Amino acid sequence: MVERDSSGRFVKGHTPHKRAGRKARSQEFKEACEQRSMQALGVLVEIMTDETQPASARILAAKTIIEQANGKPFQAMKIEDIDTTIHIVDDDPEGAEYNG
Repeated sequence: MVERDSSGRFVKGHTPHKRAGRKARSQEFKEACEQRSMQALGVLVEIMTDETQPASARILAAKTIIEQANGKPFQAMKIEDIDTTIHIVDDDPEGAEYNG
């Protein structure tokens, strides 16, 4: 029988699903990936610089290299029909600035 709390929800760490959750990657797998990372970068550079490759492949390779070097850029969201705009400002002690 699966353990539940007083609200009827499953207790953390107990689930009726035997295969629930993502398995942790082994240290061996992480090390294998790290050993191949320079080779993978080489493949991306080859694709990016090969003018016989489709432009879409070259762009994706370049984008992947940039994102891995600098991190993914923040995704902008456009919200229509809203009267106020809230800007998150790093130096604002409250974490937000109201422009109404």
